[in-house]
Amino acid sequence: MEALTPGLVAELACSARDWDGFERETTALLLEAIGADTVFFSDGRRISAHGLGVIEQVRDRIQPLWPELAAQSAVLLEAALRAGGTLIDSEVMGKDLERMPYYDALMRPVRGRTTLIGVVTPAGCVSHKIAIGRCWGSSPFRSRHSRLLASVLPTISLARAALAARKRQGERGELLGALTPREREVLGYLRLGYTNEQIGAALGTRARTVRNQLSRVYEKLGVATRAEAVGLCGEQDL
Repeated sequence: MEALTPGLVAELACSARDWDGFERETTALLLEAIGADTVFFSDGRRISAHGLGVIEQVRDRIQPLWPELAAQSAVLLEAALRAGGTLIDSEVMGKDLERMPYYDALMRPVRGRTTLIGVVTPAGCVSHKIAIGRCWGSSPFRSRHSRLLASVLPTISLARAALAARKRQGERGELLGALTPREREVLGYLRLGYTNEQIGAALGTRARTVRNQLSRVYEKLGVATRAEAVGLCGEQDL
């Protein structure tokens, strides 16, 4: 496999259909490039279904507990952010790590020893944690492993932002696709700031007809106001 580089991660992001697919490819890449007994992505609600290695032995049991465990491990994410995005948990927590409920529930059942943690931060906000773990019997992580993960974290964060934007655009396109040609025309005038009376004059109809058409537009788009409708369509072609 090719060396782990920002360019390679960017290629994965460009070829991925969505974040789910990107997670799957990146998890496999990290497992091989860094060398570990387990790799998984998670957010505050769940562990990714694409986690590889020993996480597969406990995932089903851990999933319902994850919001609580994520809250317990927040101290590790905060420390990772202060350290530039990555940390090796055993180096930060020492023996205190083995006394954490997080360690008891997640790591002890699979003889977990240490985890290299990376924080995904699109737009400066924490989105996901990457956990790359090694069990007892495996060699410890070194600073070079932390530097390697840190080198690709900005690209992973950019991929998260880009793929989320692509998803929103696709959802917006599906909603707008449900409008009739006349409803899209009305929405186009609305986006230009026309009043109901002005739209009616432009289309040769009454303001009351325009109001009824806009009610149907709002219902199809799942919005309640003119501003929300305009915000939803954004710059998208109508």
